[in-house]
Amino acid sequence: SNWSAPKSWRHLFARIDNGLALSDLNVYPNPSKGSLNISFSTDELINFSIEISSSLGKNIFFIPNEKIIGDYTKTIDLKNFNSALYFLKIIRKNNILVKKIILN
Repeated sequence: SNWSAPKSWRHLFARIDNGLALSDLNVYPNPSKGSLNISFSTDELINFSIEISSSLGKNIFFIPNEKIIGDYTKTIDLKNFNSALYFLKIIRKNNILVKKIILN
């Protein structure tokens, strides 16, 4: 078959707070073999954290207190973790944006 699984998960606009918006949220490749890229942009200064947890709720990765205005890109190395379903969380104040990621 000529069909293949998507290589990127893209969200053109994600609102996670009153007045806060992340534009062009992109999490790729997904599924991943161990290296995961996160990118988005924002028109205002935001303070946020990035967390990745297993499907059982165990935190495996955490970046606290990121601050950004404009474009943001981060590459995360997950090669030491088992193939499984994980959850990427972008956390700001009491708001959480969650995306599923798959490591294979």
